Amino acid sequence: MIREEYKTKGGYTGMSMSFYDAQRKIWHQTWMGVDGTALFVAGGLNAKGEMVLSNANWPGYIQGSPINRVTWTPSRDGTEVTSVRQHWQSSKDGGKNWTTVFDGLYVKQAEK
Repeated sequence: MIREEYKTKGGYTGMSMSFYDAQRKIWHQTWMGVDGTALFVAGGLNAKGEMVLSNANWPGYIQGSPINRVTWTPSRDGTEVTSVRQHWQSSKDGGKNWTTVFDGLYVKQAEK
């Protein structure tokens, strides 16, 4: 399991937990905000090697509700991953049009 704690520039805080469901062969991530807001996404690697998770893949997704899609794209220097882009998008029209919710870059720090 991977645990993340986050804080936005506006002061909103929360956490996420990610884990791999070996039986179903799928990744899950649960986001919980300080205000009780929750987002459940699931998915896996695409053909380009990006991790793509969406609430439309979650068993509790309600057809017609907004779709959230989070894509993690690694950048490599040879074989080593040096950074990962996290691009979170949302669609209110079934995936025809997407709006960026968050676009961040995580950079590997040098070992101390």
